[in-house]
Amino acid sequence: MTEAELLAIAMTSWGNALTCIALWLTVLSGYLVTAYVAGSNMTHSQIYFVNFLFLGAALGLLSGHGAFAQTSIKAEVLAFAMSTQRTEPPNGYVAWVVLVFYIIATFASLKFMYDIRCTDAGK
Repeated sequence: MTEAELLAIAMTSWGNALTCIALWLTVLSGYLVTAYVAGSNMTHSQIYFVNFLFLGAALGLLSGHGAFAQTSIKAEVLAFAMSTQRTEPPNGYVAWVVLVFYIIATFASLKFMYDIRCTDAGK
């Protein structure tokens, strides 16, 4: 495989990782709107069901982001090793910092649902 082919794989993987984040933002927005509008009126079984769906979708999309980012980083590192002209190695830590931020935001959304359900603000 040539350096150009590896870089094409890396860019495609980065695009897929960003798509996972965009889909995660869509799921998160829907969950937050549902929590704000209807969270205080839901039964326990409805809350469990909505939280189960939200966590499944969110963690699936975030793990997809991680897998695509890892594939991209590996392809970039291999392309750098093959290169005769590139002098700076690729850095892939930004994808992992973003992933940690989004995981924290996912669990903060669950806390938001809990606050809507269990405080006077939601009633």
